[in-house]
Amino acid sequence: MEQNKKYHIHVLSNSHWDREWYMSHEKYLSRLVILMDRLCEIMKTQPDYIFVMDGQYAMLEDYLVVRPEKTEDIRGWMKEGRLKVGPWYTQPLETLISGEAMIRNLQHGIAETEKLAPAMRLSYEIDEFGHASQTPQILQGFGIDGAIAWRGLPKNSDSAVKWVATDGSAVTLYYSNDGYGEATALPLCEEDYIETIDGDDIPRDGLRTRVEKLCKLREPNAKTSHLLWLNGIDHSWAQPDILSVIDRVNALYPDLDVRQDTPEGFTEAVLQDYAARKLTMTEVEGELMFTREDVLESTHSCHPVQKKANYDTETMLEHQLEPLCALAWLQGEAYPDWAVKRAWKYVLENHAHDSLGCTSVDEVYEEVMNRYRWAYSLAEQTLQESLRGL
Repeated sequence: MEQNKKYHIHVLSNSHWDREWYMSHEKYLSRLVILMDRLCEIMKTQPDYIFVMDGQYAMLEDYLVVRPEKTEDIRGWMKEGRLKVGPWYTQPLETLISGEAMIRNLQHGIAETEKLAPAMRLSYEIDEFGHASQTPQILQGFGIDGAIAWRGLPKNSDSAVKWVATDGSAVTLYYSNDGYGEATALPLCEEDYIETIDGDDIPRDGLRTRVEKLCKLREPNAKTSHLLWLNGIDHSWAQPDILSVIDRVNALYPDLDVRQDTPEGFTEAVLQDYAARKLTMTEVEGELMFTREDVLESTHSCHPVQKKANYDTETMLEHQLEPLCALAWLQGEAYPDWAVKRAWKYVLENHAHDSLGCTSVDEVYEEVMNRYRWAYSLAEQTLQESLRGL
C-alpha cells in the first residue's frame, strides 16, 4: 500500500438484506434469488470481485434452498475469501433478545456457515437499532474482536473506538458515521448527468461529485488515513462495474488509493495505522443506544403482544425445555436435539431487527407470530415427552 497517498479507501461491496420488512419473506425471497443469480455471474466472470453477505448466514441459506446447485461455486468463493459470510445467523435486535439467544444466534450462524467454509470472524451489524452492553463480551467469547456498525454511537464519534463491555471485555467498533450505502451505484460517468426513467429526467451526481462528497463525509470522523466506503444498501444488486469505477477513481485522484476489500482487510489496516502512528483510540462503555432516528427509539415498546411472545418463547426454551430434556438425558432418555434446534431456529429467524423490532408490514407480524407458535408448540410437546421419560 503506497505511503504517499492522502487516503486509503476500502470499498465494501454488499447488499443489506432484511429477510422481511415492508414486504413478506416470500416476496423478498423472489428478489433475493435475482440478486444472488446476478452476483454468481459476476463472481464467475470477475475473479477479483469481493462481496459481503451482510454479516449473516440467513441470506445465503434462503438462496441455497432455492438454488442448491450453486452450493459448490459458493463454497469455492468463500474459501478464496471473495464471498464473506457470517458470523451471525440473522442481524438481531440485540437489546431485546436474551443473552442466551444472542449466543445461539452466533453459534448457529457460525456452525451453518462453516459447513461450507470458514465464517467471517468480524461482526458486521450495520443496521442494528442499538447495541447491548454485553455484546463485546459475547463477541470475544467467539473469538471476534471487531465490529462494524452505524447506529448506537453519538453523531461525530471517531471512526474507530474501543467498545468495552460490563465485564471489561472489549472489541474495536468501526463506526459508519452517517448511515450506510453511501457508495452505492458509483457511476463511471465522471461529470454530473441526467438519467431518464419512465419519461422523468432525474439529475445524478457524476463520479467526481460523488467522490468529493464521500471524502467530505468520512474525513471529519477519521483519525486514520483508512476510510470505509459502503457500496450497497437495502436489497441493492451487486454493482457489476465497481472494479472499473475504482480504477477510474484511482486515475482521477492521485492522492487516493482505492480498492475493493473485505471487512477484515479494512479493520486490519486501521489497527496497523493506529499502531504505526501511535494513535490513541477513544473508549466507549456499555449499552449504545443513540439510534440517530427518533422513530426507531419506539421499536422496543411497539406491538407488545409480539414482544411478550418473544419473551415467553425464549423463557420456555431456556428455562424449561432444555434443562428438563438434559435431566431426562442424564436418566438415559434420548436427547431430542433436532426438536430443540428446530424450535430455536424459529426464534432466531424472528430476532432479525426488523422482525423483532416490529417495523414491518402486518403480513410480517403474522408470520413472526406463527413462528413463535410453532416454536412454543414443538417445545411443549418435546418437553412433555421428556417429562414422561423422567
